[in-house]
Amino acid sequence: MILEEEGLYVPTLGRRVKGIVPLEMALCLKVFIQSKYFTLEELNRSIKEFPYKWSDKADAPQLVPVNFAARKSVGGNGHENWTLLRLLPLMVGSKIPEDLMSDPAHLRVVLADHDVRKLLLPFGIPVTVDELHSIICDTFGITGNFTLHYKDAEFGSEYFSLYSTTDIKDKDTIKVVYILDPPTVTLSLTDVTDNYASIQDQSCEDQSCEDQSCVSSVSSSDTLPVSSFENSPGQRSQRWPTEFIIPRFSASTEIKLQVANENLAKNGTFLSGKDLIQVLPDILGKLSEAIYEYSAYPSSLQFSQVAEALIQKHPCLKEPGSFNGCYGWTQRLKYKMNNFRSKLRFLGCPELDVNSLKRKPAHEQTPAKNVKKPRKAEVNYLPPHTQGETSTSLETERVELLSDVMKTGNNKVIAEKMVKTFSLRRQEIINEAPAVSHFMKRWPALFNVKQINEEFKRLTTVSLESTFLAKLDKCTQKLLSLAQSKGGAAGLKIRHIMDKLLVV
Repeated sequence: MILEEEGLYVPTLGRRVKGIVPLEMALCLKVFIQSKYFTLEELNRSIKEFPYKWSDKADAPQLVPVNFAARKSVGGNGHENWTLLRLLPLMVGSKIPEDLMSDPAHLRVVLADHDVRKLLLPFGIPVTVDELHSIICDTFGITGNFTLHYKDAEFGSEYFSLYSTTDIKDKDTIKVVYILDPPTVTLSLTDVTDNYASIQDQSCEDQSCEDQSCVSSVSSSDTLPVSSFENSPGQRSQRWPTEFIIPRFSASTEIKLQVANENLAKNGTFLSGKDLIQVLPDILGKLSEAIYEYSAYPSSLQFSQVAEALIQKHPCLKEPGSFNGCYGWTQRLKYKMNNFRSKLRFLGCPELDVNSLKRKPAHEQTPAKNVKKPRKAEVNYLPPHTQGETSTSLETERVELLSDVMKTGNNKVIAEKMVKTFSLRRQEIINEAPAVSHFMKRWPALFNVKQINEEFKRLTTVSLESTFLAKLDKCTQKLLSLAQSKGGAAGLKIRHIMDKLLVV
């Protein structure tokens, strides 16, 4: 190095240039790149194209590797690092703000109720929330997922979600709010002991009592409550059909389609032009209403199913130039369904009004963002209140339910009120997304086997228990074969239990 060439050798300086300097430079470059002052490609281009002079030509620094942040080193030997350390301000100094080091900041970080730390930011408050998030992770060693909240003095020191670092300043308080992963359920199997026979006898007695009650309640338990759908036209009573039934159109449209089908059979001509335009509004309007009876947000596959059913019933509507004969009808149905949803949204349909821009938070006010719609098998995703009921009256019913669940022999009253307040529960779940513990306190009557079965049926129109048992019956032979193939002590116990079951 230059100092050595001049006869000024400092032992500790050589070790630092070879060890500490690459580490410190890597940390600084990581902060600069994360702050988007320049990119790694721009830095390496500056290193490569810099006009080195005299001894710096022989000690020209190497290009910074891509994984320098993970390695915590910029690489190179002591001579090259000394050259990079001296010339780096000339390479990228123009890209660094002049006041970068003038405003260091301190933040009070609440990691937990009993753990409050001080965070030193020598370069000031970062430009982005992501950068601040990364600094907190590195400083405090946080590995889990979390978001940041800041304390706003204008609202009585309440915490708000931090979306921009411009909302905080030096010596402000921020809070780390951990995002918990969904809980996992672990099933543990216990060995069957010798008292199995006594347990089975007791279960048989209980089962016989249940069978007597089940015989009288089969028709009511497997059928949707009439009162839940009778007075509310917005609630659905059936799922999407396997074969979509095309509704009957107006009399004039049916006559025109009949004539067109006859012309197709005689002349091979399809309905098109002005004749098609005349019947198009009626066809699309009736089909949209029929689709809405099953789903407000049908999938592309379901639209295709309706279009195929349409040209199958009325072949004259088939499109000769389409790859499947009905692609154009599929697109028309999608546009018509969008318009139909808009009309119902203005009429106050809760299933559609929940996705209006006025109902969304300010940062989500885009039509396609966070659309709340059925994702799985929900049929009554967000039904309206029954006729004559309001949110206030249903809230009164909910409060009465809290005392009804404390009474014995009150199952009929509870069942009726649970049916009546179904729409209120769905609005709470969809609009507020409450925690499970909070929801259990508000609706304790829901959390028992019978009401969960009924709630599942109200939501999907499918009986949960009978459907599960029917599907389980199809797997019985495979489960028995799997159990019989088990060897060792466990196999002996399983075969012993199966013998007892066959005797019973």
